[in-house]
Amino acid sequence: MHIPSPIRGVLAAASMLPIALIAGQARAGEPPDAAARPGSPERRLPSWSLGAGIALGGPSAGIGVPTGSDPSLSLMLERRLTRPLWLMAKAIAGYSTTDQAGATFGTTTELPPIHGTTALVGGALGVRYVFTPDAPFQFSTFTTVGASHQGSGYAPKGKTPGFEGAKYDASNNTVAAQLGIAIDRELIEGLGLRLSTIVGYAGWSKATQEVDLGPGEPKKQESEGFLGGVTLAPSIELRFSF
Repeated sequence: MHIPSPIRGVLAAASMLPIALIAGQARAGEPPDAAARPGSPERRLPSWSLGAGIALGGPSAGIGVPTGSDPSLSLMLERRLTRPLWLMAKAIAGYSTTDQAGATFGTTTELPPIHGTTALVGGALGVRYVFTPDAPFQFSTFTTVGASHQGSGYAPKGKTPGFEGAKYDASNNTVAAQLGIAIDRELIEGLGLRLSTIVGYAGWSKATQEVDLGPGEPKKQESEGFLGGVTLAPSIELRFSF
């Protein structure tokens, strides 16, 4: 039977319609474009990462010798060099106060209440290598070289007879290299959380202590030397990648 050409075209198009519908449903069931999936090799990788957080191991955790029990604030900027390798620049600052109650020894010696402050600033440069750049949890190790300055001051609260002008000042300057590990987890695209800790350090430190009991010249003592060891100085950071 002869079928006119226009009708044959309509029938051919109709026969292809079910195939097109099936293909469309298959595409609708596919995940988003691979370039938008976290961890996909085709995804556009961020070149910069900016983070801010809290170091829980003390004011000098992350730079210098991890000592003390007061947290400090940290700010870190990272630049990607290769897919797994990052260049790091970090700064920290910490401040704390303490108050000690007075004490009495026997019937003649009385120590007044004491107020003290401690402050720290520091900075470091380093590199971080990511072992699992495409995994949901990115495990990495990092090493930094930095310097820090920590100063403390203590003095009697109020006016106490026999302790006028008494004070105690201490400072510590440290240059150290550190080794640490970190785990990153992306919460949403461009925003993630990092848990890290220092596991080892080695460097040089110089400490100065000065005691002034009022009358007479203050007594000053200085010490310096190399240091190193194994430690745990954890920190937590919220990071923005772009």
